[in-house]
Amino acid sequence: MHIVALCESCENPDACAARFRTRADELDLEVTLDSTLSRFPGSVHLHLRKRGEKAGTLEYTMDPGSGRAWMSFHANRAKPWVNDSIGHLLGYGCIEMAATPRSSERE
Repeated sequence: MHIVALCESCENPDACAARFRTRADELDLEVTLDSTLSRFPGSVHLHLRKRGEKAGTLEYTMDPGSGRAWMSFHANRAKPWVNDSIGHLLGYGCIEMAATPRSSERE
């Protein structure tokens, strides 16, 4: 799984998630799953797909407990629109942006 950090200390998680959703919609991304992750109670967890595309999934998670937000994708679900979208979404997952978004890869 590839992870792109958006925010390390969002003080208003609802506003951060709303801002991310608005930007995703502007980029013609549709929410195909709107849920939470059990390991992050109260979290916002979205699966996004480019409208008109059948393949690819970009995930967004906002954990209000820690104030962290991140995007992630699985290598087998990465289509060209995923990488393009990530670049356009950086800076929109958190109102109080961390110094520099960083990427990491986990097995």
